[in-house]
Amino acid sequence: MTRKVTSLPVQELSVAISNADQNRLPVDRIVIHTMVGTITSADSRFNDPNSKVSAHYGVGYNGQLVHWVDEDWVAYHAGNYNMNQRSIGIEHEDYGNYNGPRPDILYTASANLVADICKFYGISCDRAHILKHSEIVATGCPDALDIERIVSQAAQILNNPGSSSTSTSSTSLDQDHLNALQDLENYRKIRTQGPGGNFQGFVDAIIGSDRDLPYIKQQLSSYQNQPPVFPVNPQNNTVPADNIFSSIWDSLKGKKTYIISGLILGWSQLKVMGYIDDSIYQIGLSVLGALGLAAIRLGISGK
Repeated sequence: MTRKVTSLPVQELSVAISNADQNRLPVDRIVIHTMVGTITSADSRFNDPNSKVSAHYGVGYNGQLVHWVDEDWVAYHAGNYNMNQRSIGIEHEDYGNYNGPRPDILYTASANLVADICKFYGISCDRAHILKHSEIVATGCPDALDIERIVSQAAQILNNPGSSSTSTSSTSLDQDHLNALQDLENYRKIRTQGPGGNFQGFVDAIIGSDRDLPYIKQQLSSYQNQPPVFPVNPQNNTVPADNIFSSIWDSLKGKKTYIISGLILGWSQLKVMGYIDDSIYQIGLSVLGALGLAAIRLGISGK
């Protein structure tokens, strides 16, 4: 018994032909992944003919389901070809914050999809048949994604025919929330690339954090509980915050984040106008980057 796609509403996306094949075995497993990024970034990778990776489905932060590889084709997701042949791979959007919390609506959508797949193929809805990627090969995936919750909610759906998983929380995600999360992904890129990485992404991230700080605090509590660090070079070497900057960070509490944004833009303009040389510019940008990152870590108020 085979089919190409779930009966649930999905957005159809393409995949490079070299990233899937038709050497299918009977489907008896589901493998759960986290994207370490967005649906857009995953889609780009799956359409790179040299990547040799793909998945059957993706679950968005806003509960959107996307379909890449038909269920009767082999997707390259598990890192083990035999498991690829017999399983369906489901990716989950995390905006790069793979160890952070996910919204209820993502879990609801994932559980509905898992239940639908289990019902169609007669797969037992348990942890012996619904696996983490890390249970197949050595990887951190799916990191903090709660697979137990997905399996439990899917089992509830199957035990109550005609019902679908619903959230007990009022958590909702509108486009502003998603934009803010994209801004925060830019922040993480800055931490990886150093202050000289994506300048515009840094500014966008600060503006985004000011726009929807309460939601960001909720989603990134794990980050805020960590001690502040600041990047000292593009290789992402970091040092603990020292006493020199502590008082500056303290003074940032309660200030709007666009203050840092304005300072960065002004500093950049001085460089463009030729008032400062490149070495001084990089030092100043490093300091401002440190302040901006520390401000987010310490939880700036939007008041």
